[in-house]
Amino acid sequence: AVPELEKSASSADAERAERARFLLRVIAIRLTLTPALLHALPRLDERLATGGPPEWARVLDELRTGAARVRRALRASDLEALGLPMLRHAATSEEKVLACISVSQFRIRAAAAGLAGLLDDPEADVRVEAIRSLTVIGARGSLAAIARKAADPGAAVRSQVLEAFVTFDAYVDKSFGSLRRAM
Repeated sequence: AVPELEKSASSADAERAERARFLLRVIAIRLTLTPALLHALPRLDERLATGGPPEWARVLDELRTGAARVRRALRASDLEALGLPMLRHAATSEEKVLACISVSQFRIRAAAAGLAGLLDDPEADVRVEAIRSLTVIGARGSLAAIARKAADPGAAVRSQVLEAFVTFDAYVDKSFGSLRRAM
């Protein structure tokens, strides 16, 4: 079916082409979502294919704040398929902060690289949430990247760096001198 849909996606008939592209997006999304997630949230694949990147953020936020019975039915591995694209496609500072909060609440460890990428965001709020989220998910591999933020111009960022080091118990005595100088 996929080869036929790919041919239809380049059809001269605009309506046919758009429908084929939509179905290809649905198929690609279905391949990334787990059966448990698809069962817990019926028609999720169509919703994500229709709504684009902001919809991924809304779905994770709804899971974060929504029905406990749905959350209990899902594991972190079920949510990775939502959290990783959410981080990749977050465009605004608000979406990035929401992505960080959602990823950390669900303890999605596979999001560590995406979170580390947000450490250089121009907005201090995003950098703070990225550090907080890396700390919550226990991303010890990100300590070097977090340490580089010790000289950040934002006081809240520097404070969060210190909190991360205390939480990770990562050579606080050695690092504290450089952190204090940077603050």
